[in-house]
Amino acid sequence: MKLNLALIGSVPHKGIHQVRIHWLLDLVKVVGFEKKGYEPHAVKDSKGSYSDDRKGDNPVYDFSMLDEFLWILFENNLKPGFELMGSPSGFFTDFKNRKQVVLWKELVYQTAKRYIGIFGISYVKSWNFETWNEPDCGDFDNVSMSVQGFLNYYDACSEGLLAASSELVLGGPADGCDRNGHTHYSDGFLDHIVNGHNYFTGETGVRLDFLSYHRKGNSQTQNIINGEIKTAEKIMVKFPALARKPFYNDEADPLVEWSKSENWRADATYAAMVTKVIVQHQNIILRGGVQWEQRKFNFSLLSNDNAFLSWYPFQFTERTLNARFQINNTNPPHTQLLRKPVHSVMVLLSLLGNRQLSVNFSENNSKGHQVQNDSFIGAIASSYSPKWTDIRDSSQTSVLLYNSNDTRSSPNHTVNINIRVIGSFFEHDFNDTMIVGYTVDNDAKTGNVYGVWSKFGKPKYPSLQQLQVLRKHEGPHRFLLTKFDKSSKSMEVSLPQPSVKVLHFCTKPRDPPGQVTSVLFYNVTAGQVLIGWSDIHVTTKCILTYEVEFSCQDVYGTYIRVNKYDIIVTAFTFAPSLLFEDRKVMGYYRVRGVDYWGRGGKYSIPAKYPS
Repeated sequence: MKLNLALIGSVPHKGIHQVRIHWLLDLVKVVGFEKKGYEPHAVKDSKGSYSDDRKGDNPVYDFSMLDEFLWILFENNLKPGFELMGSPSGFFTDFKNRKQVVLWKELVYQTAKRYIGIFGISYVKSWNFETWNEPDCGDFDNVSMSVQGFLNYYDACSEGLLAASSELVLGGPADGCDRNGHTHYSDGFLDHIVNGHNYFTGETGVRLDFLSYHRKGNSQTQNIINGEIKTAEKIMVKFPALARKPFYNDEADPLVEWSKSENWRADATYAAMVTKVIVQHQNIILRGGVQWEQRKFNFSLLSNDNAFLSWYPFQFTERTLNARFQINNTNPPHTQLLRKPVHSVMVLLSLLGNRQLSVNFSENNSKGHQVQNDSFIGAIASSYSPKWTDIRDSSQTSVLLYNSNDTRSSPNHTVNINIRVIGSFFEHDFNDTMIVGYTVDNDAKTGNVYGVWSKFGKPKYPSLQQLQVLRKHEGPHRFLLTKFDKSSKSMEVSLPQPSVKVLHFCTKPRDPPGQVTSVLFYNVTAGQVLIGWSDIHVTTKCILTYEVEFSCQDVYGTYIRVNKYDIIVTAFTFAPSLLFEDRKVMGYYRVRGVDYWGRGGKYSIPAKYPS
């Protein structure tokens, strides 16, 4: 789990910043009860369960496991999508029971207040607190949850969070099973928000900060956006008061069933589909013009449900960002993770700026037909202007291209794209502007880690030598690094299917990159360590590579670079010896960023491993 979160957090520039998690409150344990005049004490029946006659007392909670998990997210620059889901030690069983509803409110209050105290309100108020996942699916474990119980539960969640801070946000119904005839919970929830009475205050109408639904693709990307539009339009008709609520699709996956093995999930096919979905949302909904303003569709968040850990023999072919290998031929056994192309494409997406530009995309024929948003190929362009006070940053423009026929992508459909610049990218001169190109595709030479593993014979336990080769192919692959020629107004890009490519145009900042901070370590196994770091103060996205350096002597000793190939993610696995010797990785580490012009930033403060 730690390695997985470290790699998810290694997408630069906060390219992934939320990890939405089921059953979080199952990490909390009931360790006793307290009642006025009594010492805290645990009460269990003969089966080890807490007896009903004590459930009127106040539970005493142990948050230590949840503390540890949230701290791992925090140190990797991630935040939770915090589903208020689970039952500490099986204590909560029925949300029609008033005592349990009141105690749930207290649990939510204690949870929120605790983490405001640990992390601060500025971090916790950025969390998306959310209701129990997919209530119309009926997966409540051992909790009795009628529709009315679900509404009672929601009011307790809302009031508990409000008691901790009015700045905390809560949404729902987080539904994905609300098909025809199975909308009792989601419909009841929306009606309760608009017309119902708050369980605790009696007021009509209950607060809701965002609407969340799960709309997936059934192997076709267009189905995702069609499902969202259909859901939003139904809500607008039945509950117009909710029409402008932020709308989240926080499980926008191309296909249901994360554990179902699909070969296309292993390579750039999945990566290109994820990119296609994101670009479609930007072009159809967020830049859809007057018709979307009239529809009042306030689409606000799109995310995938793919942070799972894969299992043998489907290391690459399940719906995950990383491929997990359980290495059982070592003593003790250990886990190795490899970043899949879908992870690498999130790295490419992180190079986009914060202002979308117009793209005129047409076929190269006499009629010049516009390329539609449901086409195999698509594009998005963006610009970025730095804060004028930051001399380590600069103006940038990014152009992202994809070629995807969803799960039916074929290597025989390569398209040549001619990119023409109309107008000026930047307000000032092009001098020292660099163009860097990255690709994620299925070419074994340019980052198809699954293809390389397949050529090795799909070993159950890849050797250390094989793992080193595989990591060099994780991607994204840089195919272009050149100075921009302002006299040239066009350039050719070959776009195989499936693939995603980015062209990143950067003007030269006055100063080198900022300092890398927060170097941390995760042990992989004997003689192997994953090093992670933060790019928050690096500032610029124009990073050619990070240089990870190691000294086996002392903090002031001679340092050598240990990543022999360039990386733009903020994590690196160091495994220098075939003998699994800890002493080979024990020492001091420092990291710096190097920009497109070869200028190194300030090194991080050296960090010792083990600390």
